[in-house]
Amino acid sequence: MLMPDKTLTLTNAIIGIGSVILKALGPNDTISSLWSKVNKGNEIAFDRFTLALDFLYVIKAIHYNDGLIKIGAVTDNDSKSKG
Repeated sequence: MLMPDKTLTLTNAIIGIGSVILKALGPNDTISSLWSKVNKGNEIAFDRFTLALDFLYVIKAIHYNDGLIKIGAVTDNDSKSKG
């Protein structure tokens, strides 16, 4: 499910969906706005979208701060904004 194989294409693998998410991610995207972008023109199920978000978060490719998804690990500025 994570990696493509002979029965699972790259577009349906979590790692492939993760690449679509990273390409679509803008500077001020919420989960719902990102879902709208990713779902346009792609036939991705929402459960796979959320699994790909989880995967990207675990490998520190994205982080979540104040309702926004950002590329990369948490920075000092992000942690200071939480108080």
